[in-house]
Amino acid sequence: MLHISLFGIPVRIDPSFLFLVGFYAYYAESTPVGMVIVVLAFFVSILVHEGGHALVAMRQGRSQVSITIHGFGGLTHSAGRPTHKQAIVMSLAGPFAGFAFGVLALGLSFTPVGAPGSMPKLMAYLVFLNFFWGVFNLLPIFPMDGGTALGHLLSLRWPSKAWGWTHQVGMVGGGALVVLGLMIGSWFIPLFGALFAYQNWQRLQ
Repeated sequence: MLHISLFGIPVRIDPSFLFLVGFYAYYAESTPVGMVIVVLAFFVSILVHEGGHALVAMRQGRSQVSITIHGFGGLTHSAGRPTHKQAIVMSLAGPFAGFAFGVLALGLSFTPVGAPGSMPKLMAYLVFLNFFWGVFNLLPIFPMDGGTALGHLLSLRWPSKAWGWTHQVGMVGGGALVVLGLMIGSWFIPLFGALFAYQNWQRLQ
């Protein structure tokens, strides 16, 4: 496992990231440069997303904040138990950090900064990944950010039933992603949908 640091926050890069994203890069691009661009765009986008979670966690006074990047995205770890309101804010911070970075990448794609060599392709991937990943993560399907926020939001009013309802929504949403992905000929969306449906089913047990 590789280790780097982001503004003093430890970042661990699991080998599954290079394996799965490398496979996608091989599938999506036909040249070595294109494959490197895909891997770099995924890495930066996930790092920005998790960085949003991590910075909010630090602002909330939580300790031992760290990030793990893996093949299915990333995780932000921290010590302490946040309040439901703090957890909602932290959950939403990742997607909105990505949206902000996507806007920045979009702006740079229209400037001379985006002109040399392969920069336009990199900017295009950064724009797509940050907007797509942000919207995807806001779906109310646990363990994505939208699902986590939903669970904590419901807990403010129905603490004993909130997570049961959240996992039921997650099962239905995961199944819907499988159907949608198969309908549009995607292998990526059904894979995530099946994984989410199974995780929520496990939680309900």
